[in-house]
Parts: sequence; C-alpha cells; structure tokens
Amino acid sequence: MPLLHIEHPEDAILTGDLDPLDWMTAPGRLSLKIDGSPAIVWGTDPKDGKFFVGTKSVFNKKTPKLIKEIKDLEKFGYEGELFDILFHCFRFLPRTEAIYQGDFMGYGGEKEVTPNVLTYEFEEPIMANIIVAPHTVHVGNWNDSIRDTAPVPLKHGELQSTMYCEFIQPKAFVNTEYDYWDNEEGERFYIQEKVNFAKQMAQLVKFATKREAAKIKKALNACIREQREVIPEEFTDLCDINLIRLWLLVNDMKHQMLASCCHEATVRTMYEWDYVPPEGFVFDNGFGTYKLVDRQCFSFVNFHAHS
Repeated sequence: MPLLHIEHPEDAILTGDLDPLDWMTAPGRLSLKIDGSPAIVWGTDPKDGKFFVGTKSVFNKKTPKLIKEIKDLEKFGYEGELFDILFHCFRFLPRTEAIYQGDFMGYGGEKEVTPNVLTYEFEEPIMANIIVAPHTVHVGNWNDSIRDTAPVPLKHGELQSTMYCEFIQPKAFVNTEYDYWDNEEGERFYIQEKVNFAKQMAQLVKFATKREAAKIKKALNACIREQREVIPEEFTDLCDINLIRLWLLVNDMKHQMLASCCHEATVRTMYEWDYVPPEGFVFDNGFGTYKLVDRQCFSFVNFHAHS
C-alpha cells in the first residue's frame, strides 16, 4: 500500500527515504488541499448493510465509533459543535455503498465558510445544507475490520453533489510549457535534472535515525515558527550539514512544483480578509501521496493560529 498523505516530502529525506525524489517526476493525480475540519468518514458498513458517519475515530482499534443512529451520538459522548456537525452529516450526506472520507467545510446559505484557519469564498452562495470536501475512498476487505482497508485518493468528479450536500472538489492541474505532453497517464512535473542532482548529492550525505530526524524536524519547525532562515551550519550539533543542504534542495524542488500547480477558480482562499493562494495541493502516484504545502507560509499561520 502506498504511503498516504505525507505532510512534507523534504522531511522524508532526512532518514534516507529517497522515494520522494522519484515521486516528484512520476505522472500522477493532482488535487487541491482543503483546510476543513473535522475529517468526516461515511458509507455503508458491509457487516450489517447500515449507513454510518463518523470522524477518524471510526478507525479506533478497540471501539470504532460508527454512528448508525442519532442516539449513537450520545452513546459515544459527542456534544457541542462536533455533535451538531455529525448530526447534520448523518442527515444530509448521500447514502453511498463505498466508504468515503472528506473534510467538513460548513453549512449552506452563505458565500463564505471558515472551517479552520482559512476562509473559502465561492462564486455563489451554497444552498445545500452541508458543504464537504471529499478526498479519499477506502477500499479493501471489510470482513475483518475497517482498519484493514486502504485509503485511495478520490478521482475528480467521482462523487456528485445533491440538493442537501455540496461536494467541493475543484479540478487541479499542472501548468507547464510542455504542451505536447499527453496527460492520459496523469499530471507530471518537469524537474528531472534537479532530481538527478539530488540523488548524486544523497550519496555524500550521512542520514539520520528516526530519533535524530525527530529532533531535526523540531529545529526546522522552530525556524519556520520564528520566520528564520534555515542555515545548514547551525545544525552541526544535530546532523551532517550536507543533510540540511539536501533538505533545502528538496524543499526548493517542492516549491517549484507548487508554483506550477493550478486549480479551477470556483473557490478562492482568504486569510484575515486578504486573498491568498490555496494552502497547497496533494499529488498521488505509485510512489505515494504527498502534500505540496508552502511550509514557510501556511505552517507558520497554523503554528500561531493554534498556539
């Protein structure tokens, strides 16, 4: 099963995982990342044929919280805003046989919704009861446990909106000067030369253990939180400085990829009344599913929004 939703491909490099380098040039599927909350899982439980909704707690090992009746909300101890969200999702999500996952964006009736840090502005007010951004379908054997299924990125347009539930999934694509590219195999980024250089550079790097990588990521996040430049020489007490140089190179490659990502202008993103680029994109292919996020911008925003 491919890796799913790795937050930062440059961080995977720290321990010597070079899959992100091949991931960057292989054709795949691009989608817009939505900053919704909470995550919602819904579908039909094949064990009893009943429809359910829930949060990621449906994957709990001991007590999976699948809401199949309204009274289950009290049974599992939901209250307040989360109770209301799940209540509305149970009422208005379409009854599907497959198991889907998405982010709750808000209720209908408005042109703007703010599910988390960012505000999303639509072309027209959404008149459906609920607004959800679907992104994943869970496939596999449900006979044993929901936890045995594999999450697969959703194809654009696979889910159709209803009068009660508006699905937000703007089409995303790579804007490239290579117009002759036949994208039947998927979208593709043209950074092979930089990938080759990064692979050569990796041969000279002493990679970190998982424990060491955790400390390095903590130091990198501190730089982002404090809006300081990442300087390799300041990491000599933690690791080989060439490892940080490789991290910076992969980070730069990620930003080059991000700069070429586009999406349909049916949704605009705002932060504190200013229009901003989308938080990022998600790119999936045979090497895994990784997020393309402007870390220096949106991770900084999230750090301070939740501090």
